[in-house]
This record gives sequence, structure tokens and C-alpha cells, in this order.
Amino acid sequence: SHISAISSLLGLEVSVSNIGTPNRVAKMYCNELFKNRNDFNLEELNSRMKVFPNEGVTTPVTIKDIEFCSTCEHHWLPFMGHITVSYIPDKSIIGLSKIPRVVKYFSLRPQLQERLTKDIGEYLVNLLQPKSLTVEVTATHTCVMCRGAESNCETSTSFEYRRD
Repeated sequence: SHISAISSLLGLEVSVSNIGTPNRVAKMYCNELFKNRNDFNLEELNSRMKVFPNEGVTTPVTIKDIEFCSTCEHHWLPFMGHITVSYIPDKSIIGLSKIPRVVKYFSLRPQLQERLTKDIGEYLVNLLQPKSLTVEVTATHTCVMCRGAESNCETSTSFEYRRD
């Protein structure tokens, strides 16, 4: 496998402890970290989304501090943090547990934080057709912490939709 070749190029000796590592790494990328690459499993997400008639809610509905972990597409290192989604409903509302499901779905692919923010926002706008919707993402990137700048800083991105 390619992972075995990388290990060999690095001069890592095969041991009882790491003999299965190439297979474990491949399974981790395919079945966990990159599970939803290329919109895999989108129909499953769509089937879990239930919207309900809005019965007079005119103020923002906010779900705060949704934890996520994703992977930087540049270095395949994790970035993680919190996401807040806030929307003002029009005709539909959504079950509160569904928004963290959307966050988890879009987190499981290699990507940029900016794209993660946009994908969550656009998906929810298309689903809910709200009066407004905001997605705020704050994350720490291990590719910034462990290499290059070696800085433990946070990055914030946002998506804003307002219907005119």
C-alpha cells in the first residue's frame, strides 16, 4: 500500500505494534475522517432532516458550541472547534438535534474551514428557506500548531444569509 511505502521511505521499522498501521490508516480515512467525501452519504443526511411548520417563531433560534473535528485538505491534519448556527425561521423550523447532524456530516471530508462554513450555511438555507441564517466557526488547526508557524491561534469564519 502507499502508506506502507511512506513508512518505508521514512525508515520506520515494521514491528508487532505497527504492522497493521497501513490498513488501519486507510480504513480511518475511508470510513471515518473522509466518510462524506464527494457528497457520499448525502441522501442519508437528507432522509434524517425533518422540518416542521413554524407556529409563530419570529426571533432567532440559536444552537451554540457545536463541537466538530475536520481535516485540513492541505496537510491532512485535524482542525477542530465550535460552530454556532442561528436562524430566523420563516415557514419552517427544524428539530434542534438536526443541526449538529449537519455539522457532523460536513465535517467528515478533507477541506478548508471556509468551505466547511459555506457548505453548512448553504445546506441549511436550502433546507429551511429562513428569513436569515448565520454560521460562525471558530477552530484551531493542528497544521498551524505543529508545523510552519507553530502557533496555537484560532481562526474564525462566518456565513451570513439574509433574504431581502
